[in-house]
Amino acid sequence: MKKSIIGLGISLFISTNSIATITNDPYFLEQWSHNNTGQTGGITDADIDLPEAWQIETGNKDIMVAIIDSGININHEDLKDRIWTNTAEIPNNGIDDDNNGFIDDINGWNFQNNSSDVSDYMGHGTLVTGIIAAVPNNNKGIAGIAQNVTIMPIRIQQKENPDETQLSNAITYAVDNGADIINMSLAGRNYSAKVKTAVDYAHQNGVLMVASAANYGTNNDTSAAYPASYGSPSIISVAATDHSDGLGNFGFVAGSSCYGATSVHVAAPGVDLRTTGVLFGMNANNSYTTISGTSLSAPIVSGIATLMLSLDPSLTPEQIKQILIETSDEVSELSGLVQANGRVNAYKALSYVSQNIETEEGEGETEEGQVEEGQVEEGQVEEGQVEEGQTEEGQTEEGQTEEGQTEEG
Repeated sequence: MKKSIIGLGISLFISTNSIATITNDPYFLEQWSHNNTGQTGGITDADIDLPEAWQIETGNKDIMVAIIDSGININHEDLKDRIWTNTAEIPNNGIDDDNNGFIDDINGWNFQNNSSDVSDYMGHGTLVTGIIAAVPNNNKGIAGIAQNVTIMPIRIQQKENPDETQLSNAITYAVDNGADIINMSLAGRNYSAKVKTAVDYAHQNGVLMVASAANYGTNNDTSAAYPASYGSPSIISVAATDHSDGLGNFGFVAGSSCYGATSVHVAAPGVDLRTTGVLFGMNANNSYTTISGTSLSAPIVSGIATLMLSLDPSLTPEQIKQILIETSDEVSELSGLVQANGRVNAYKALSYVSQNIETEEGEGETEEGQVEEGQVEEGQVEEGQVEEGQTEEGQTEEGQTEEGQTEEG
């Protein structure tokens, strides 16, 4: 049974000075979100402890993250090796070879123009993707959080209050074509029953959804921002922090991070992050920029979730969500602003997952033909346990929460 980490006192700390896995990417030292030494004027260690996390897990190409956004520059030097290829489809033959309803969807689908062109029409999706998946240690650009991962580009019109048909279809496509995680760095105030149905479909199929909390600077508990506020157990809503662990302020034009003690689950770095591409600019295949917003905080969490699933593919969206909440670094400035009362920590999350795997493996070791103490033979029900169809304490049926968890909204 999964145990709460509260009170366990994770103690596997590795000094940053002992980390060998610092990459040779030219802009890595500017990525304070990964390893904050105060290099940008912030507070030392106000980061996700990524080099430490890489000592436990670096990622797996079998984990697929769908990016629902403005498209992706799939030829970018730091991203091209991470883009999904639909091997069941023959390129450019005008036939739906895999019978999934989409002709020549080699790398994903464009629901904005109903085509297989997943190129980035405004740059936003490329910025988001770099945070998760930019290839580390290649002497180019930046380092993504997951050193190995597969990215599925899904293009919609990226705007406030995205078109409900485009977004709902995009979510459904991601689920039907094998995504493990869906990143949605987009927001609006309008509720959509159509999108909520697609969100529920993703939840029913065990797909984690990570959504930006939005940049309105308001309380999502009282003024919802969607899709982050759809109230699904499988959605993680993410606020933004700066290099001093304060709630993100993005300047006059971009606004500041939304928050919500109930509806926003975690906070992650999202101010002045170095990433791939250029917003509304010439997106050369070797372009990089620095940008702010909860749109960048969401992929921080998607990247950490990728590492968690790489380490333990059996994790459910609800478990990932709760682990991220409980392993966050407590930050007084964030107390009462997000459920976690702090900022996500990749190392602590992976440490918990790793310890839990070891615990379960140890508990499961029995001699062949023997029944472990506390377990029962097939067909028997031990006192205090439940029969099939009922739930044990700490476990949930679909739509219910685990003990110690809180449903959104």
